[in-house]
Amino acid sequence: QLTERQFGAELYRMWRNKTHGCSDYANLMIGFEVSKKFVDNEFVKDKKSFVPDLILHQSQSEFDPNYQIIYIEIKTRPSLNLRRIKHDLNKTLFAMKQYQFQHGVFISVNSDFDNLQQLIANYIKSMESKHSFLEKLWKDYYLFHSDEKGHRNRKSFEDIKTEHNNSHRI
Repeated sequence: QLTERQFGAELYRMWRNKTHGCSDYANLMIGFEVSKKFVDNEFVKDKKSFVPDLILHQSQSEFDPNYQIIYIEIKTRPSLNLRRIKHDLNKTLFAMKQYQFQHGVFISVNSDFDNLQQLIANYIKSMESKHSFLEKLWKDYYLFHSDEKGHRNRKSFEDIKTEHNNSHRI
């Protein structure tokens, strides 16, 4: 958890420095570990609030979808399994659906990219069997990945789903 917090804090600092004075960000704020309350919670059970690692939005009191831009969750563990990432993936879906964030981002560093894609493909399959409306969210949900050697990858969940489905066709 500490490494994730340090990574998130550094990303927050770099993002703020990069966007300071930029007119595209004039009415937006970058939030680091900002507490949000659950409203109609169908994705994350038994929680009253949640804390995204980073968000880009107008404010805590503004829910206009035009100003709910990016919701980000971060994982820095080298070994990931579905149990470790499912809560963060669910929180992001909840934010996209309930708070109408335009984009969800899952950042993973130090993990195996192929394994992570497989976990996400399995997650997508299990979630779509329960919630058909999710299909339209996958194109706006992204995986950003960097391994310990510095290789970087990014894909939409829609691309991960499509590649997984194509590789499992008979």
